[in-house]
Amino acid sequence: MDAPQENALDPCVWSATQPTWTVTDSSNLTNVNIQVAVGTQIKVHVNDPQNVLPQTKGGIHGEALSMTVVTSRSSHHSLRLLSASPGSSDHYLVVPFGEPVVLNTESGILALSDEKGNRYQGDAQQLPVRVPVGRSAPAVTVNVAKR
Repeated sequence: MDAPQENALDPCVWSATQPTWTVTDSSNLTNVNIQVAVGTQIKVHVNDPQNVLPQTKGGIHGEALSMTVVTSRSSHHSLRLLSASPGSSDHYLVVPFGEPVVLNTESGILALSDEKGNRYQGDAQQLPVRVPVGRSAPAVTVNVAKR
């Protein structure tokens, strides 16, 4: 069975060991079964009605807006850009089911608030996330504005 590409876990990020094979010049590698682990997407929708975020390729806004996932092994991974339109963008990262992670959202120069307009204290939020197998994480909405 093929894993859905959008939910395939990056083995360089989530696997403790990598599979290896030794191939010599005169040998063939056959009957190799590679298992692709799947997880779930953590999604963040960014509302930017004032267009205060700088235009970017890849969705990384640097000092203006940082969105990372911190794993239980304390490694940090930036969310990836899924889509963008004037005034908003969607970002994601695939994480393993059941893995306790923390979604960090912060800005050094902008005001951040949740979907209800409640301002993040210090313009930063740490949101613990752990998604059970077969479930999906609810999307998180972040509003950005000038301070």
